[in-house]
Amino acid sequence: MYTQLLETLPAAHDSDRPWLVCYGLDQRIELTGRVLSMWHAKVAGLITNEVFSGDGIHIGTGVHWRGVIWACGAWLAGQHVLVGTADTVRAAGLSPGLSVALDDEQLCPDAEVQVLAPPQSLALRWPAQLPPLVLDGAADLMAYPDHYAPVSEASTSSVPLTELDRQGRHTYWSEDDLLGALYHPGSRPAGDRVGAQAPGPEATARPAEGQQAVLVHENGLAPALRGVLTTWRAGRTAVLLMEGAGEDVAQAAARQEGATW
Repeated sequence: MYTQLLETLPAAHDSDRPWLVCYGLDQRIELTGRVLSMWHAKVAGLITNEVFSGDGIHIGTGVHWRGVIWACGAWLAGQHVLVGTADTVRAAGLSPGLSVALDDEQLCPDAEVQVLAPPQSLALRWPAQLPPLVLDGAADLMAYPDHYAPVSEASTSSVPLTELDRQGRHTYWSEDDLLGALYHPGSRPAGDRVGAQAPGPEATARPAEGQQAVLVHENGLAPALRGVLTTWRAGRTAVLLMEGAGEDVAQAAARQEGATW
């Protein structure tokens, strides 16, 4: 189990205010802790039911709220997360147990299970005919329960996330990298910490009324996840700029949400 990460995730009783507000081109979505907890449970349920082998869970969504819930759901299920394009995963010689993307070109062809999630935030299903054997990352999730009990004995990788880039580099993100310090845009992991024991965090704060939101504006999903998680751990609302959102959207989001950035 990734105990530190799981302690940071919202629970079903966190329904009093948004934990995650996402802005994209012509779209905005606001998610309470309860709704996020539901999505995380559904993702974990699907992974547990469908994935039996492979090199972790590939998330090829880019910076998108659906990428956040798939990463958190994968950790809830005790799975390692791979972040990168289908090409970078293939170049690394990896075969994920599951690959999820917003575009079929970003699905890993060697994955045991393939999932397409709709890019539009409010869509309830994939907008077109799905390729053969590919699951719907919205509609098919709805069949799974809203609650998931992680197995404490589940075997997990020493690090929760590996980021793959086009130059063939692997960046390993430990729990401490993802949770360690208050978010600052552009911050990166301290280094390769595979097998290192991250120090336990302080008790997780729950978002409280009146605390200022934090704008998370990153070019990649891995640092965006760090921004969201450290903001949650600080007890504040994360305002995530999804891929394609420019500075005008950032300024509007910061102004509307009263967010620091």
